[in-house]
Amino acid sequence: MEEVQIKSLGCMTIAVALVMTGAATASPPPHPPYVELWNQNSNFGGSVNSQNYESAMEQYDSAAADDFTIPAGQKWFISEVDVAGAYVNGSGPASSVIVGFFGTKNGLPHKVPQNDHDYFTLNCTDNAGSFKCVLPTGSLNKPVVRLNAGTWWVSVVANCNSQTCGTWNWTTITSVTGYQAVWENETGGYDIIECYRWAPLPTCFGGSPADLAFTLIGFSKPD
Repeated sequence: MEEVQIKSLGCMTIAVALVMTGAATASPPPHPPYVELWNQNSNFGGSVNSQNYESAMEQYDSAAADDFTIPAGQKWFISEVDVAGAYVNGSGPASSVIVGFFGTKNGLPHKVPQNDHDYFTLNCTDNAGSFKCVLPTGSLNKPVVRLNAGTWWVSVVANCNSQTCGTWNWTTITSVTGYQAVWENETGGYDIIECYRWAPLPTCFGGSPADLAFTLIGFSKPD
């Protein structure tokens, strides 16, 4: 739209053209409602440490992970990871929480090459050690974690100083879906050689096979 404004300056008349620009842009299409994509927050058992400690205790840094499966023909957009856990020898809170996603190789977590969204350091809602972690969104306000059909792993690690926060343990469950939950202590402080790299929980600690308590929120679309 163009509007012409006439101004008089003494004996001269000047025509000033005002060009209206910047037409309204269309709103992005709404995404489907967020729903529970995966839920294994039941049949609680024990717990396992999954934590980044302060530098003086970094040899005890550890991580736990569990798998989930996206059905054939679907693509999942994951917006939130909720986990059941608790603080031991302290009451928290964790300064932040690291949520990571992995592919699968030989039944264990495997880093996906050239994946820009492996790890997220988040300020999660903390309910006495149970976390509600909202993941970032990208274009069109859709979650940046977009995974195709197959078996994937999620890892949750609390950044928790033992002097001020205590110890954070991820709750285990007694039922197993897919692969058993796994654990690793790369820095070797626990001196469990078999678990310097990912290994099933019974390999590290004995006992029965177990999984970890977590829920995935988001939406799915046909792939």
